[in-house]
Amino acid sequence: MRGTRKVAGDYQNRYDGRVFNSGFNEWDANGYLGLNKAWGYSHLTFSTFNQNLGLIEGVRDSLSGRFVRDVAVGNQVQSRVVSDDELRGYGLAVPRQLVNHLRLGTDNSFIIGQKGGRLALQVNYQQNLRREYGDALTPEVAQLYFQLRTVDYALRYFLPELNGWNLAVGTTGLRQQNRNLGTEFLIPAYDITEGGVFGVLKKSFGSLDLSGGLRYDVRRISAQSLYLDGTTEQPTAPTMPGAETKFPGFLSTFQNYSGSVGAAYNLSDRLTVKANVSRGFRAPNIAELGANGVHEGTIRYEVGAPNLKAETSLQVDAGVSYTSEHVRFTVDAFENSISNYIFERRVLNRAGTDSLVSTGPNIGLFNYVQGQARLQGGEVTLDFHPHPLDWLHFENSFAMVRARQLDVPADQQYLPFIPADRLQSELRGNFRRQGKRLTNVYARFQLEQTFAQNRYFAAYDTETATPAYTLFNAGAGTDVADAKGKTLFSLYITANNLFDVAYQSHLSRLKYEDFNYVTGRRGVFNMGRTVSLKVVVPLAFK
Repeated sequence: MRGTRKVAGDYQNRYDGRVFNSGFNEWDANGYLGLNKAWGYSHLTFSTFNQNLGLIEGVRDSLSGRFVRDVAVGNQVQSRVVSDDELRGYGLAVPRQLVNHLRLGTDNSFIIGQKGGRLALQVNYQQNLRREYGDALTPEVAQLYFQLRTVDYALRYFLPELNGWNLAVGTTGLRQQNRNLGTEFLIPAYDITEGGVFGVLKKSFGSLDLSGGLRYDVRRISAQSLYLDGTTEQPTAPTMPGAETKFPGFLSTFQNYSGSVGAAYNLSDRLTVKANVSRGFRAPNIAELGANGVHEGTIRYEVGAPNLKAETSLQVDAGVSYTSEHVRFTVDAFENSISNYIFERRVLNRAGTDSLVSTGPNIGLFNYVQGQARLQGGEVTLDFHPHPLDWLHFENSFAMVRARQLDVPADQQYLPFIPADRLQSELRGNFRRQGKRLTNVYARFQLEQTFAQNRYFAAYDTETATPAYTLFNAGAGTDVADAKGKTLFSLYITANNLFDVAYQSHLSRLKYEDFNYVTGRRGVFNMGRTVSLKVVVPLAFK
């Protein structure tokens, strides 16, 4: 068993100071009870995740640039500047979310026959309760309340090896039910049933390893209709006068196949080349199909499209790796063509400006659309352990993605929310023993360089460019032993964003928050410098 308790106040950075309502607290636990025998094993598993977190709105006072919050004054809601005491505390304001996730399952593996066949079975039950509180007059009443229940299974049979051939077949599926228990609605209540069958085959021919797989899936989504009284915003019958259609209801079925064929060839003990061709399939999710409401996490009013088609993709990827005693070098590259690629874009009014909705500050209107996409990219890694300085490690990686929409105007050619190019380098020293009391000593210094993202979806003011930024991280640790060499405790210290750089990630929705007229900057910036100290004490029981 394992348990975790976390409590966090508002984080801070150089430009925003403390960011109001960015704290959270959570209780987590997980564990299993199992039986291991010669015939295999059977485990009962459980986990519970319980998190209460604030949602950053980023609304500012136009004169001071300080954050603003809604408060109840009598039976009215008024806005006022957030005080210094409220920024330093651990309390959460509205809007906030409460998430409770419970998972119970069984994980089994049975040896079949004398030749090494194996049957694996996993069955899980999950319940996810997600509440969102957004009204300052009733801060303890959940406006959005989702109850999501899921039963999923995976059954796999690994056949005994036959002349070097390894074959596995199986089936997976789930039954999922979501119900709206609140007074506001973002997605419709729905039921999902899905299942798939697959087979995977592997074989080695000397230095050549081949593998391939084929899978067929069916997903059925049934979304319930919902009609609201135009005055009270409460559910009503569709025949009532003034009834407003919140969700029209729909029934969609998606089915398709996916598969891959790959090979790896060992040119020598150190040099390997590999290649793979695969076809993928993804059905639209319920938000993409049926959303109609404010999503506080993305700061958007989202509208789904029930007529979306499933995404299908064809990907080709290849790589080469070289590994020696002191050097490891790898290059991987891919090209992925996706038909009916699903993404969100902003809706503008006839004047060409943002279609703001009346449900909150800075809430823009977004809908889901589809296009033909091509993604290309790759990753290069180089790890160097110079001889005779075997204690010194110099590790580097560079990753990039280029994502375009085909056959569209220039301002729509780049797909939205694609990460920028990123370089990461780490210099680490491992020192096994320093004196009699310190063992496994290490120190590291890390560079994270995120390059400017100037390839963005400019149409409809959906996205803006993001400048480059450089972060430095550092850390050190050691085991502390007694005179006999027994470890008493381990001590670790880590500092991230060491020089307190103010930056915004291109994938952050918070960069589109309110404009700060005092600093001349828009949105909320990411976390500043963080320093952590960790002590691990081993306990032994006889």
